[in-house]
Amino acid sequence: MNWSAALSKVPRDNPQTALDRPQAPAPAWCAPDPLPSGHPLIQRIHVYWESKLAGRKLPQRGDIVPEELGDLLPWVMLVEVVGDPMRFRLRLVGTGVVREYGREITGRFVDELDLGGWQDAVLDDYRRAVCECRPVASSYDYQKTDRRWITYERILLPLANDGATVNMLLCGMVMRGAGVPLPAEPATIAKPKFTDAKWPN
Repeated sequence: MNWSAALSKVPRDNPQTALDRPQAPAPAWCAPDPLPSGHPLIQRIHVYWESKLAGRKLPQRGDIVPEELGDLLPWVMLVEVVGDPMRFRLRLVGTGVVREYGREITGRFVDELDLGGWQDAVLDDYRRAVCECRPVASSYDYQKTDRRWITYERILLPLANDGATVNMLLCGMVMRGAGVPLPAEPATIAKPKFTDAKWPN
């Protein structure tokens, strides 16, 4: 099953009421590492990525199987690293992320998004994950130009087809913007059980 097909099978929860936010612009904040974030969803994605290392420096894209992600799928993105200087294209974006952000962003570049004045900091996160070949976690809170408030925690997990040169990032998000329910928090963070399914080439 490919990514799009897997996403189509994720139940669409009824949107909840958006978080009450002041209408006037307010100071935004950004919290960088430590890693991983305290939120269980971020921890689960991090554990999943670690389980795919198999003694290697980095997993490959083909190691990431959408069926194994289950209720994390709406909160996951696959980001392609392209060009020199490098840019970051959102190849696949979970339905929860799209709904919370407020519009479809699949196929867009990260530098084209409304990041509320945090564009340089966000792009630096992506560059660090690529250049340092390691997970990078950050939190942001800001108001977009459409007056929607976005609050999110995010982890960037590098992938490399050759095992060394990062060409994609697996991104896990905990986002609040329009009120989509997050997956239930498990009592413990357990290593996932895998099937024989493989990511399509």
